Amino acid sequence: MLNLREVVRCAHCKLTNRQRLMACAIADTVSDHGVRIALLEQASRLYRSVKRRYPNTMGSEFLGHDKQQGKAYVWRSSTFRFRYTRHEDITQLSYRSKSLDVIAHSDVLEHVYDYRAALHECSRVLAPGGALVFTVPFFQERATSLLRGKPNPDGSLTHFASPEYHGDGVRSAGIYTFHWFGLDLLDEIRAAGFAQVDVGFCYAPELGFASTSGVFRAIKQTS
Repeated sequence: MLNLREVVRCAHCKLTNRQRLMACAIADTVSDHGVRIALLEQASRLYRSVKRRYPNTMGSEFLGHDKQQGKAYVWRSSTFRFRYTRHEDITQLSYRSKSLDVIAHSDVLEHVYDYRAALHECSRVLAPGGALVFTVPFFQERATSLLRGKPNPDGSLTHFASPEYHGDGVRSAGIYTFHWFGLDLLDEIRAAGFAQVDVGFCYAPELGFASTSGVFRAIKQTS
């Protein structure tokens, strides 16, 4: 089946459906071009687009558990020959507490086994009133999220559902999917310290949005 989130690109900016949705959500969230943004991707057109509009944007990729948070590394993949990229692990970010206005990530949480730790880290690094903007594959018909597998101490995986891998800009083999998120994700976001949580859906073929992709925006508590 054709994945309209990923294959439909704008003829002008070259961003995919999902990337354009993220760019629009970030633009709708902030008006000051000097805001401090951490975008948890760097080897992408989305990063370059956001960086041009908001110069204080910091990009990063997850480069492996053996890497040091906040340090830049040279790496290569089947797509990119060499890249000098900052490493960040969403479950233990290197950014100071309350140091960011916006933190954004796109289709990351489903690949993080301890996604609750990731949500709490996003809350920690945001200033009061700061915004978390992100996408995940979201199944709004599900009351509870589905855990598809878990990691074992020896590095292997125990599968509770058929293995699912998504494309990845760093690892050519793809990246394992631990979660299919349902409506209970909204409660988990609030529990991590966010006072307001919204999910927006945009289906506007005349604007190039040809799938029912959703984007989350959560505002950190101010006290």
